[in-house]
Amino acid sequence: MSMAYIYTNHMLSPLTEDNDPLVSSLSLRVPAWLDLLHSNFSHHSEHHVFPGLNSSYYPQVRELLMHLYPERYRLLGADQAWRLLLSTPRFYRDAHTLTSLDGTITAPVPLGLGGTT
Repeated sequence: MSMAYIYTNHMLSPLTEDNDPLVSSLSLRVPAWLDLLHSNFSHHSEHHVFPGLNSSYYPQVRELLMHLYPERYRLLGADQAWRLLLSTPRFYRDAHTLTSLDGTITAPVPLGLGGTT
């Protein structure tokens, strides 16, 4: 289950020169019971902004990030994130392009510009 989160949290966003967790990671929208069961693991960008914070506060951090940084904060439904993940190549050719292992298929990184979806 952890790998399911890790793939969606990191492999749909561009690579960045500077550490910017709002651009280079993604949080997921999941049912409340799943957040409860998984200790708010879906709040991944929040974790990168405040790594030492108790995860029970992540929903409040999400609200603040959505309000303060709507153009950079990335939030997708888990089903939408998985559809994107399964429909794009998995290797980074460069910061904004994904490619297949043999290089024959390329695609732009799905969440290249940021924002809540």
